[in-house]
Amino acid sequence: FSVFLLNEQSIAISQYVANRLASVPHPLRVRLSAIVPFRYGVGIRVNDYDLSCLNDIEFKVLCTDLIGAAEGVRFERFKPGRDGGVDGRHFSPNGKEWILQAKHWTDSLPQLVAHLRSSEAAKVAALQPERYILVVSHSLTRSNKTAMIEALDTTCPVEVYGKEDLNDLLAKH
Repeated sequence: FSVFLLNEQSIAISQYVANRLASVPHPLRVRLSAIVPFRYGVGIRVNDYDLSCLNDIEFKVLCTDLIGAAEGVRFERFKPGRDGGVDGRHFSPNGKEWILQAKHWTDSLPQLVAHLRSSEAAKVAALQPERYILVVSHSLTRSNKTAMIEALDTTCPVEVYGKEDLNDLLAKH
């Protein structure tokens, strides 16, 4: 969340964001009107980027860049195609892999959970990463994240990022 005054400053911030996004080849569409009123003329900006305008490759690039920035590390990316469950990889100081998997999923969440259970869980088990990071373009509830972690059925730490998490990271980075 960004806090700002609802006056000329808010217009300047909106123009700044629009100008910054205009320089991106495939900009995320921003709903600049998403302001939650507060008291004393102050509002809280709620970022709500439309991730559906990105294709799968652009979404993977966005995810590796944002999670890398948040973690202070660089994730390797690989060419498009069958990736064995790896969209990004980072080696920790002890030489173990952190795996990032981005799912720009258009189907329902129950179908995504079923896919994770039937397809991705075996890949994670074979990779044996030190850490597994799953990023999806859907909005997620706490129970959605828990279901995804349970579907992967792995002993390594799993982090799940949804649309709201990505919006927060976009606001920060």
